[in-house]
Amino acid sequence: MVLDYPRIFRLLESLPIELIAEIFRHAITAWSPNTIPNALAEIEHEFTALHLGAVCRSWRALVWHTPTLWSGVRVCATPKQIATQVVLLDEWLSRSGSLPLDITLCSPDNVDWLKAGDHSKLQSLIMTTNRYASRWRSLVLQIPGYSCGALPKPHVQLPFLERLRIDPMDNGPNDRFSLQGATALRRLDLNLRSVYLATIDIPLSNITHLNLDYCILAEFLFLLPHCPLLTDIVVENLRPDVGISVHSLFDIPELPLVLLSVQALTLRNPHSLEVNSLLASIVTPELKEFTYDGLLPPRDLTPFCAFLSRCPTLQEFSLFDRERSPRRIVQILEELKTIKTFKLDVSNRDENLPLNDQLLNMLHPSPGAQYLLPKLENFTFIGGLGFTWPRFIAAWKARINVKGFGEAEWTSWKFTIISNDKNPLADESFMEELKSLQCEADGRLKLSFRTPAEAKMQNVILL
Repeated sequence: MVLDYPRIFRLLESLPIELIAEIFRHAITAWSPNTIPNALAEIEHEFTALHLGAVCRSWRALVWHTPTLWSGVRVCATPKQIATQVVLLDEWLSRSGSLPLDITLCSPDNVDWLKAGDHSKLQSLIMTTNRYASRWRSLVLQIPGYSCGALPKPHVQLPFLERLRIDPMDNGPNDRFSLQGATALRRLDLNLRSVYLATIDIPLSNITHLNLDYCILAEFLFLLPHCPLLTDIVVENLRPDVGISVHSLFDIPELPLVLLSVQALTLRNPHSLEVNSLLASIVTPELKEFTYDGLLPPRDLTPFCAFLSRCPTLQEFSLFDRERSPRRIVQILEELKTIKTFKLDVSNRDENLPLNDQLLNMLHPSPGAQYLLPKLENFTFIGGLGFTWPRFIAAWKARINVKGFGEAEWTSWKFTIISNDKNPLADESFMEELKSLQCEADGRLKLSFRTPAEAKMQNVILL
């Protein structure tokens, strides 16, 4: 840009320093340590503080002395660049003044550092960040687990560290490490496919957000009693016990565990055979949000539904459904007496769609009769067209008039219909009526249509 437009930048140089500084201030207003990109990663055309400094001498002086621009960095280490990256990382962080630091260290999946003979150089990258450990605010490690041994010694104080993510890019064991100085740690993300709990020594008493990937049930239950302040739990890829005596490795407390402070629970792609065991092992009396993404337990939904019945404060339920039985969906919805927000995403299915006329009938309130989701206020649906438009219109009209005899205070529906049919509203009378309803609803009724290909690209065609 400087080479293409030298005349423009000569004009910039001629501006008063006060005006240049004011323009600079507006240029970085929206920047924060969490959004500043990385000058050390191998990503072309990425806009960084270095680009700002290339505009003119005045801007370069401002950039070099603006610590906010240097308080966040992401380094994608490669054997070819590692020596230079270590030097540049130290230079980058040295410009951050006394600000808390957000650091991400990663490595491509296809790099074998041991084979390349650069294992020690990778550890030197961690040791460079160690010099600034007292100012770490977030640390994300997506590098081979055997490099974790280069982390600071247990006695090193990490007073600002709030978030730690250990997500090794290999499947090998990690080196033992201890971060007992991280007493302010609030968010912990662990990929337990490569990280062994027995090799980690981290203070857990102040953890509020816990994200576990590729864990087994015993590991999950072992951690919970050590995190009394937990408010948000995410469990991804829950694995079955593969036959090893895993319970002998962990001191599992008496079940069920009562998690008094947990308000949000997310289960993504869990092994369906383990779901009932997990949900039967915990009680969450203050749970407000529950997200389930995966196959529902086979055959018996009783433990799943029993868990929902033990959540008297549940207000939001999201189901990313791979289930093929609409009847089982209804069985779950029958337990959701308190929820105000419901999201049903069946975008990966093209048959046995659960949202059909029968289910819409069950959502249709009638005076003196029971119906599903009596307190529902926000309904989001993404999936195929399994219902008819007359039934949809009738259910919507009944819901917006529910005030007279129901419990919901207001109604908002957002439907995204996935269909190969280029004109899902072939009957023009329905299209006109739906458009009229949308106008009358004042933004509370939103309909959009997209093809399966567009669904993958998130390219929504609005009605």
